Amino acid sequence: TGQKVIAMIGDSTFLHAGLPSIINILNNDSSPLIIIFDNGITAMTGHQFNAVTPLEFKKNDGKTELKIEKILEALGIKNILVVDPVKENKILVNKIKEFLLRKEAGAIICRHFCKYLKKSSRV
Repeated sequence: TGQKVIAMIGDSTFLHAGLPSIINILNNDSSPLIIIFDNGITAMTGHQFNAVTPLEFKKNDGKTELKIEKILEALGIKNILVVDPVKENKILVNKIKEFLLRKEAGAIICRHFCKYLKKSSRV
């Protein structure tokens, strides 16, 4: 049909269920725009830390801080943008339009940390 697929996923779901799908996207030479909402926490199940939670908030609750963009790069996605959707909304809108015109897979990571991370180092 010529229409570009847009897939949206949260950071925690990306880590525990999204990676196999992204590998299949690349294996099948698909070209969606993947939008990942990175708030640095697993909000849907009670605000637990996860592997992309910044270490400054984890204290003794984990030693790993992964960067989603590094994972995507390692998998072979070339078109990657990290943007704060609150502070850089116009950039986000323009980049979505730009990425939709590209013929290969792309990812936009909307990174804006959960307010609970900012209030306390323990959720």
